[in-house]
Amino acid sequence: YFGFYYAHRFTLGLFPILVSTVILAYYCALCAWTLWFAVEFVLGNAPTFSLLQQSYSPLIAFAVVFASALYISLRGISKGIEPVSGYLVPILFAFLLLLFVYSLTLPNAVSHLADKLLPEPQKALDARTWYYALSQVLFSLSVGSGIMYSYGIHLKSGRGIFSSALQVAGADTAASLLALFTITIMAAAVSSSAGGLALSFEALPAFFAAGGLAGAIVGAVFFLLLFSAAFTSVLSMIEHA
Repeated sequence: YFGFYYAHRFTLGLFPILVSTVILAYYCALCAWTLWFAVEFVLGNAPTFSLLQQSYSPLIAFAVVFASALYISLRGISKGIEPVSGYLVPILFAFLLLLFVYSLTLPNAVSHLADKLLPEPQKALDARTWYYALSQVLFSLSVGSGIMYSYGIHLKSGRGIFSSALQVAGADTAASLLALFTITIMAAAVSSSAGGLALSFEALPAFFAAGGLAGAIVGAVFFLLLFSAAFTSVLSMIEHA
């Protein structure tokens, strides 16, 4: 049994690196998109995903994101990932909480929220439900790509792996639910039926653009903070790879 793993140790060790490399490209693209939306809002434009697809700017942003992440990662954990994520991620969570509180003041916010909280037992038999759940585990918690190995090496003495894992999973779930509730209400406010990535890159820009100058400012801040969250994922991928 162990002989098989030892004989194929190179292949098994290469797999997490390949997975991280593929997901790295995905997150670099997300960073480029969020950065493009933030800049467009700063310039006073009304960005849409269709306009993004017609622009070459995201390609330049992609190169800048990768080069910046590589530079920060080369400085090491203590001078790279820790100070960046230690400040930006809590700020994003606080800003998201403020957006959620504001979204509750929108018309029919409670009813839209109730629709998401209404239990639907039949969905447990839907294969897509488990597909989305597994996707959340793979991408959001980075299970299967080996990133936790990189971070585990740098755990401070006396800090347990189990308690740290619970904190990470709990914080991630809380942020995901908060984002779900907030974006769902805002998407309903602009009569958007988009789902998945379209919620962030179609429904939300439309909501912010409808808010005039204040909406543009909030949109720019939101996408900059969303960029910071995606950027920390890029850093973790490079650190592992």
